[in-house]
Amino acid sequence: MWAITTKMMQQDGVPDDGTPHLQRIDYLTLDQLGALVIQLIEEVFPRLTNGLGKQQLRDRWREGVAKVRRLRNQVAHLRNVGFQDMEDLTGMLERMRRDIIDHGGWK
Repeated sequence: MWAITTKMMQQDGVPDDGTPHLQRIDYLTLDQLGALVIQLIEEVFPRLTNGLGKQQLRDRWREGVAKVRRLRNQVAHLRNVGFQDMEDLTGMLERMRRDIIDHGGWK
């Protein structure tokens, strides 16, 4: 992903402000960003030390990213999204937000 985003940034003429790792986030697709967070779950959530808790968090994030991806694709292809889908999405995003607040690495 690093090489791909580097090439895209060069094509766009993005100046180097000393934080290339942060600038590259803007060039990741939602799917790539979700896969990266799931792949680096131990680094993203270092405060979660319980093995079972880590696996549950990883599964929850996989499910959340998949749900967001599916709904995003439906909307992008002008398909109807049901009320229950939006309720499920809201609940999932709230749980993911709580994960970040409760177990995020910046605390």
